[in-house]
Amino acid sequence: MSSPLSPALAGFLLLASIPVHAQSIVFEERFDGGLPATWTNVPTPTLDPWAPGYTWVNGTPDIHHEWYCHNGFSFRDNNLLSPPINLSGLTRATFTCEQFQQYPLSINYNAIEVTTDGGQNFTVIHQVTAPPAGFSVIQVDMDAFAGLPSVQIGLHYRGTIANDWSIDNVRILTTNPLLAIQNLVAGSTATFDVRGAGPGNTVHFGVSLAGAGPTTTPFGIVNMSPPITRLPVQIANANGSASVDARVPPGLLGRTIWSQAIERFAGGGGEPSNSLVLTVQ
Repeated sequence: MSSPLSPALAGFLLLASIPVHAQSIVFEERFDGGLPATWTNVPTPTLDPWAPGYTWVNGTPDIHHEWYCHNGFSFRDNNLLSPPINLSGLTRATFTCEQFQQYPLSINYNAIEVTTDGGQNFTVIHQVTAPPAGFSVIQVDMDAFAGLPSVQIGLHYRGTIANDWSIDNVRILTTNPLLAIQNLVAGSTATFDVRGAGPGNTVHFGVSLAGAGPTTTPFGIVNMSPPITRLPVQIANANGSASVDARVPPGLLGRTIWSQAIERFAGGGGEPSNSLVLTVQ
């Protein structure tokens, strides 16, 4: 007769049965073209705001906040706010960026913050506390914000003297599969693409004209209201990608569609993709 598994071993086997996916990029800003117009210095006007940097982070264009510039010892309090990022449908998210610090022992306040109400309120998800001078990577769990439709990242600098902070390659990553829809044009054929699924797993695609849900289905909760049209099931290839084509009726011109995909695991269970709200062109 076999002996029972210890709780620790049983837990390990349960974790081992859950597919582990590579992280896919939900949002990325590399600042290769300088400081984008979609990023906002808050408040405005400010003393010596965030500006294009000096390639200190990794040798490519970056952004930078310094302590001196033209205003000497004046106190700076500048928060650089990203554009809204849609994390609808996701259950997991991770923030990463690369930084370069000069005079880190003089840090007053360097922090990564998140707002979900356009900048009225902020949550600190990471505060920099005197890392070694030079290059390092920041990585922070953002699961608490996964599923929300409008998430903005704030790079918040406060200081009076000495500390210089440079940032590059801001990313939000997820292990959820990611859905994209190409050529959503009335009278044409649209392509529904999923990447980041487990190779060999089935991928189910849904489309609704009725609204955003949420709706409980045999596959879990989805951000679509019934009736939900299911497109042909696909199998993720060796790269974790799956796609299906669907004809877009001419009469849908100007209509809003809600769409989401579900990845089903071979051993049971599944994973939702991001959810999309798009207008038929």
